[in-house]
Amino acid sequence: MAVKVIERRRSFRHACIGDLPAPLLRANGNTPLTATLIDVSRIGIGMLSGTDLEVGEALVLALPEHALKLVVSGKLPLPSQKQCRYGLTAADPAEDLEARLRASGSLVASDARAPVIPAVKTGRGIDYRAARYTVDWDLRVDAKTLGTKFGYQLLVANISRSGFLVTTFQKEIAPFLVNTLIDITVDPDCKFLAHPVHGFAKVVRQILEKDAASGGKKVSFGLVISEIFTEDKATWESFMRTLEKDAELYNE
Repeated sequence: MAVKVIERRRSFRHACIGDLPAPLLRANGNTPLTATLIDVSRIGIGMLSGTDLEVGEALVLALPEHALKLVVSGKLPLPSQKQCRYGLTAADPAEDLEARLRASGSLVASDARAPVIPAVKTGRGIDYRAARYTVDWDLRVDAKTLGTKFGYQLLVANISRSGFLVTTFQKEIAPFLVNTLIDITVDPDCKFLAHPVHGFAKVVRQILEKDAASGGKKVSFGLVISEIFTEDKATWESFMRTLEKDAELYNE
């Protein structure tokens, strides 16, 4: 199972896997909300939570040196998982959320170009520019839009800890739009993993190109992992460690 490292494209909104870096509270409460961090940028934070919040509701992220005031700016219900995807923005429009989290120590930079967000439960970090590995074996991802029953089979072209580049595995082209949150199952037939890995991913780009073999169009999607389900995280971590070791041997 040979893999080769390729350079990862930089992204303005950085995908994250892990808990929020500090307790998140309602503006008039003192009980921390349970939430999973999805992404962070200068102007916003994305998270998944089972708590029912309303757009416009005021929240506070209790960083050690500063109570960061936030507002719920977006809400996408995910009925199948009994939670919602929320977008948060700073109450102060001039606030740089990424810089604020970095200054607080919640974002730890390994160098100026590659910040790392620590995963609270494991102590490990997810590099924004994590190494991406080409895949020349038939690793499949089954994907479907949340709330729908019909899914699509996608073939992985390259993979990293934070996402995939996938192409349509079947004749019918998957109709996923950029910014769509989808339900994913990695290796549903267990060809390479001990059991399938389930989670959510966000479509961040769509690539149209000519297919030399058929003369038609080939569609690829860039997916950023939003969440790997808790029961599958150990399998996913083991798989990624195997890829990293193989890549080291292949590129020596």
